[in-house]
Amino acid sequence: MEEKSTLGWFNKQFSNLKALNCSPQQLQNFGYLISNKNIKTKWRAVPSSIAEGYHLLGMQVVGRRGLRIDDQIYRKSPRLQQIVPRGLCFVFKRETDTLHLISIVYPTSKFFGDDDQDEEVVVVDDDEVQKEVPQGTRLISTEKANGEMFTVTVVGQTADGSWLIVLGSKNNKFLFHLNPKKTTDRQVKSMIKEYSGNADGYPDIDMEAKPGWTYMNVWIEMSEFFLLFLLSRPDAADSFCRRLHEEKWTACGEFESFIHPHLVPLQRGHKTVKFFALTSYNEEGSPRETSGAQRLKDLDWLQETGFETVTRLELSPTTDIMQLRREVWHRDGEEGLVLLVLNPDNGEILRMFKMKTVWYVVYRGLREKIRNMMKRGGLNKPDQMKSEFRKTIQKKLDIFKLHDEDNKRWLAVADSMSDAVTKAYEEGEDKFGDIFRYRYPDLIEKSESSRMKV
Repeated sequence: MEEKSTLGWFNKQFSNLKALNCSPQQLQNFGYLISNKNIKTKWRAVPSSIAEGYHLLGMQVVGRRGLRIDDQIYRKSPRLQQIVPRGLCFVFKRETDTLHLISIVYPTSKFFGDDDQDEEVVVVDDDEVQKEVPQGTRLISTEKANGEMFTVTVVGQTADGSWLIVLGSKNNKFLFHLNPKKTTDRQVKSMIKEYSGNADGYPDIDMEAKPGWTYMNVWIEMSEFFLLFLLSRPDAADSFCRRLHEEKWTACGEFESFIHPHLVPLQRGHKTVKFFALTSYNEEGSPRETSGAQRLKDLDWLQETGFETVTRLELSPTTDIMQLRREVWHRDGEEGLVLLVLNPDNGEILRMFKMKTVWYVVYRGLREKIRNMMKRGGLNKPDQMKSEFRKTIQKKLDIFKLHDEDNKRWLAVADSMSDAVTKAYEEGEDKFGDIFRYRYPDLIEKSESSRMKV
């Protein structure tokens, strides 16, 4: 009965399906997920000129009613934690009346700690840190890159040697075929054009000159960048694709672009993908366990093959977690780090835990405050702006309970950020909008000087 019900759901997308070819465990997962009110689904048909009969099904956890953020939902549902990583995507191929599950894009499982939400960064308290990262635990520290989530999964190879590659952002993925030694730049752009539809001007648009267009179509920018990157080093690309396919790996990283940096400043021309993990899944849809040593070895292999990776370091078991946390708080110009918490007996990764810097939390808070003031027209009142910025910063500082001298330095940012915003706003509302959305690190840089002088 459950199989019939699940097949009926798939027939809403496809007509006349008679069979769904997947493992019994995965069939049960589909039944559970499609009936779960906190799961949002998104279908994408792959153009037949790229790969005949392929379809992508993305699934994500979304908030409803009282549970507005996915952290709350994940915490209440161990099964969702187990089978729905952020960025989950199923790859199907239809052949006559049967839909075959070909592969799964399976990024890192949901992890907790200091977390970005729509309006602010939620910083967990010390008790939560000590619960998730007990003293004496084996740990690996990795850099928290400050970009857009990006994943790559190789789901097959065609008779002519082309790889079928699914890549994209967290909830927006696309399938391409690529032969690193034969595909041309023009063919890559033609495939992207197949998907882009109403993205006016592509591929002739100047992305740097049109940051708004580029940000709204970031999937185009990241797809073009990474596929052309693979073409520029065909031997490395072939090795990369072959191993990802053989191991059923998803390469997880962050896409950084100087055209629309988040908070951390990037030099002009800077574009890269920084990989932080290679992940996979078991037949029943749960994450394949891996050790911290293997994670480091995988990242070393990526780096040796010619791909950029996050910085990482295995920490001493005697590391004082609370001291480490406070050291991270005081780092400038970066988002923070991610801790891999290891099983003390076999070294397997038990969980991942994020730690954010004060620098990131304060400037992320100010960014949201400016965004809200733009909506209600408060950027032309400098005194009011300074007052609201001070309240925002103080609210953030209350989380960290810093020394008075540190608080004083940070509160000085309220005045300098207000001055920077006022000066930029004088150039016109539209121009300020572009500065705020795509050059926010410039405003941060102007604000930092006052903190350093106190």
